[in-house]
Amino acid sequence: MTHGRDRGPRWLWAAALLVLGCKAPAPEATVPEPTAAADETAKAKPDYGALEFPELLTEMRDPESCVGALIEVADRFGQATDSERSALVAEAVPAMLKLWDDFPELRLPILRLFETVGDPGAAPIWNRALTVDEIPSPLEEFDVAARSVAQTRATASLPTVHAAMAWFLEHPTADRVQQPGAQRLALIEAMIALRDRSSVPVLLEVLKQPVETQPVAVHRRATDALGLIRDPAAVQGLILVPYSIPDVPTTTSVTERSKMALASIGEPAVEPLLGALRGENKDLNELLRRHGIQAPLGSMAAVMTLGAIGSPSAATGLIEAMPDDDCGSRRTQSAPDEDDDSWKAQSRAWYANALGLIGDERAVDPLCRCAKTSREPGELYPITEALSRIGGSEASSCLARVIRRGRYHPDTVVGPEFELEIRWEAARHALLAVEPGQLAQIEAAIKSANRSKDVAKHTAQWDSGIAVLRRCGTDLPCYSSVLADPEQPWFAREVAAMNAARLAPGDADVALQIARAYAVEDPDARVTMAWLTGHMLDDTRCQACADTLQHVLDEAKREGLPPKYQLSVLTARTAIAKLRE
Repeated sequence: MTHGRDRGPRWLWAAALLVLGCKAPAPEATVPEPTAAADETAKAKPDYGALEFPELLTEMRDPESCVGALIEVADRFGQATDSERSALVAEAVPAMLKLWDDFPELRLPILRLFETVGDPGAAPIWNRALTVDEIPSPLEEFDVAARSVAQTRATASLPTVHAAMAWFLEHPTADRVQQPGAQRLALIEAMIALRDRSSVPVLLEVLKQPVETQPVAVHRRATDALGLIRDPAAVQGLILVPYSIPDVPTTTSVTERSKMALASIGEPAVEPLLGALRGENKDLNELLRRHGIQAPLGSMAAVMTLGAIGSPSAATGLIEAMPDDDCGSRRTQSAPDEDDDSWKAQSRAWYANALGLIGDERAVDPLCRCAKTSREPGELYPITEALSRIGGSEASSCLARVIRRGRYHPDTVVGPEFELEIRWEAARHALLAVEPGQLAQIEAAIKSANRSKDVAKHTAQWDSGIAVLRRCGTDLPCYSSVLADPEQPWFAREVAAMNAARLAPGDADVALQIARAYAVEDPDARVTMAWLTGHMLDDTRCQACADTLQHVLDEAKREGLPPKYQLSVLTARTAIAKLRE
């Protein structure tokens, strides 16, 4: 091995080591004039570059030599090949452990050295920093060790990580001295990086901790970790945590994270969620009772999560549970009040959204029966949106009827001109749902609705979608070209995305095209792009799709996205949870 390369970075090591442990020379202004004796001492110091590695490790134990020796050790690690570096780490670790015990002031430099080296063979060093008997390591040492475990995926450190977390759960105030929960968060990051199922019981215990002894940020990150590990054993804990941990209702709350974690786990979560919906989850029922939450309201989280998962196996259970006994009767002669009928309408909106996200044609009939009689915006609009996502001839025929006859109750809108708003909104949804061969039916319905000037002045905005359907028909490359063109109107691209997904189900390349179009300007179209990307691949992972959606989210965050895009952000996060590998 040669040592003739530029060693510029070594002086960074020297500065850190001089400050943090090794003996430093006196400042230059106070250095005495050289003497013959001093000159002889200097000559006696070893040439570190000429020493064998074991000799270097020995020199590190001498306070007079540790700076030079440790710099040379760092240089040799930096110049080694991967296999050489692993061998050097294996040789260095026992010596470093002795230094760890004898010279506490060298612990942080040693940790930083091995963090830079980045070899999992240094796990015994990191384990020393993470081992908790009575007092944890200082936060900086602990953080470097946990970060190194995460970066190198040092599986040999996992038992130590679990033991450290168990200790903090028993001594919850121990990591509140500097930053509340900081060391527990560092441990969770290590478990996330390793993604081993043995971490699940530990993380579930984290979720059980009360907020009086654990910051909610720790609950949130533990929830994320369970979603990333994807072990079905976590499902029950994730179902319960929204009701056991009070959190501010935001887009990053425990409730939202729990939904995304369950969506990431996917199919194994479906039956437990349906059981919760049917009232069969005793632990959940007890939590609802304890917090005074009515069972129907508590079940809505299960409905929304089943929609996020998007599995057809949930469709039958959702259809059976949806309160639609009054659909098909003329039930809205007056404005909805705060009564049972109003509650049913609100519930149907949640069920409609979930069934639309699943996209199963079995939901068309019950949704359409409710669409025929509803005049409440909060119910009728979600139903038409759900029908557009399901698509097909029956959904399109139902939407054509809404275009012609749909009407909101006058007491539910701000003015008479908006009583017919559902007609132009249903026109948009119908054009997203329709198969090209059925386009004439939708165009005829729009023409009929356009007899009202209030409707006609709004339906013109959908002309670009009609043009795409006429031009492309069943031609996938045609839709792909529209989808990829940012100069096309946003609705034309949305129509192209829906048809491309229908023509190429399971095609990861098409899913990636749709993910790239997620940056489209309209917030509702963004929801469509994000949902389609996750929906059309079923259980297939697509890391490139997830990365593309995340990139757009990151850019939007930097630019400051307006609140109207919030649903599109949540939909993208759910898609990412389902798509990432």
